[in-house]
Amino acid sequence: MPTFHYPIVAFAFVSSLLNLAIIFGILKYRRSNPYLRGSYFAIVIFHSVTDVLLACEFTILMRARKYRYLDFVLYEGSTLWEVLPRLTNGLHYYLKAVLYIGHVLLSLNRFTSAFYPLSYETFWRSKLMISARFIAWVLPLFCILPVVLNFKFKMWFHMGDDNETVRLESDEVSTQ
Repeated sequence: MPTFHYPIVAFAFVSSLLNLAIIFGILKYRRSNPYLRGSYFAIVIFHSVTDVLLACEFTILMRARKYRYLDFVLYEGSTLWEVLPRLTNGLHYYLKAVLYIGHVLLSLNRFTSAFYPLSYETFWRSKLMISARFIAWVLPLFCILPVVLNFKFKMWFHMGDDNETVRLESDEVSTQ
């Protein structure tokens, strides 16, 4: 792995630890602090969980795979070599889409709290929060699964020119 990737991995690790601390802090103190029970903090938990999952996915399935840290399970001819390209592409774009939806939810939440402070709490009632988070986790599946499960689209790994990297490739049609 190139040297400049090590600080990036360290940053992702520290960021994930801080996100986990935020999640556990909110969950631990929400009974005693009514502010932590609000919709904003529910979205923060949603966003932090997604952020941690994306950091883990990218570090393991993208970076570790590319720089051959997974050679003990990922090698040419193995089942993972055939299955993982679709899983990697699907999971990566799925988590990114969920994270983007989380950004929109967070922005809408802050917008309504600033411009509609009197109706903010009733607007972001628990039923809406459950629906919004459910939609945020499910909606991207309708975009990602048709690509990942369509075997007319080609996704594959191949060894890089220098044999030091495992490259993830896709055909032109599946990346549009």
